[in-house]
Amino acid sequence: MLIENIDKNDILTKANVPEHSVPFMESMSGGKAFLVRSYLFYHADKLLMAIGFPLTGAYKSDDFYKALYEALDYTGAAECFAICPFLPRQLRPFQKELDQYYTLSANRQIPSRLERLAQRAASTLRVEEGTEFTLAHRHLWAEFVGRTPLSANVRRLYEETHKVITPGSNLILLNAWDANNNLVACLLLDLNPRNFISYILGAHSRTHYTPYASDLLFSKMLAIAKREGKEYIHLGLGINDGIRRFKKKWGGAATMSYEMAAWQISPQFNAKDILQMVYSSPARNQFSEKAAKNKKFNMLWEIERNGRRSWIGGTAHFFSCSFDTSFRKLF
Repeated sequence: MLIENIDKNDILTKANVPEHSVPFMESMSGGKAFLVRSYLFYHADKLLMAIGFPLTGAYKSDDFYKALYEALDYTGAAECFAICPFLPRQLRPFQKELDQYYTLSANRQIPSRLERLAQRAASTLRVEEGTEFTLAHRHLWAEFVGRTPLSANVRRLYEETHKVITPGSNLILLNAWDANNNLVACLLLDLNPRNFISYILGAHSRTHYTPYASDLLFSKMLAIAKREGKEYIHLGLGINDGIRRFKKKWGGAATMSYEMAAWQISPQFNAKDILQMVYSSPARNQFSEKAAKNKKFNMLWEIERNGRRSWIGGTAHFFSCSFDTSFRKLF
């Protein structure tokens, strides 16, 4: 059953992954949330985001796929990405990411070694909670993104942060400033989910480097979680080895697997069409015929060396498109 008029407070009470935070996700995506049974979706223009972590009950890949298919039929989206504990077989050809979610208990006792590191940073830094994304934040984000390998989705979160940090959004920037008013580290936190704080993003500066600034902010984040009555902190994905090591150092544990699939469709098809085409024989034949009408060929490279010129053309052999007309024109 598809539900458009959702109860956001109920969803925030049942939330178990950062993507269940409707205020944050709607603001970040510019889309609208709706439910298909226990699965949450966001629809923005031609894009559908499918959150395959159920709000109630256990995850079942077949159930998620059925809900996704209904959502695609409802929205007519041409582009889709889906996240879930493990992908339904129909989505495996479109897999882009494998990772794990990390969480940290809000009641975790900070080890004395980490406490000493945080105190050392606190002797030279000033920490504040803010809701203003300043020029200093832009510079820090740009510096961090410029040196850190990130997926397209995570990079987009950094690029769009300025849109979501607004008064009343229940998102905060936990800032660490040095004596010269340089922003040396910052965390973006989402306080909306009832049972946890989401650690959305973080960055530290090498230009204005202060040792253990991130450790200081992690200790403050734990204090905020206790103050807000949260059970735990959702640390998000491992992302890369460095970030994963830092989260584990603070006691973060991998608690849920994460897989992401994404696919973008040509104007001839929407996102539901492509699933039909890949996994349904009658539909596959029907859409293959539609695709084979001499689709324009764009994959041509010109190579020149020592006055000699060559061309290389490539095709995707798993897709039943005929490029006969384009090839004849090129020749």
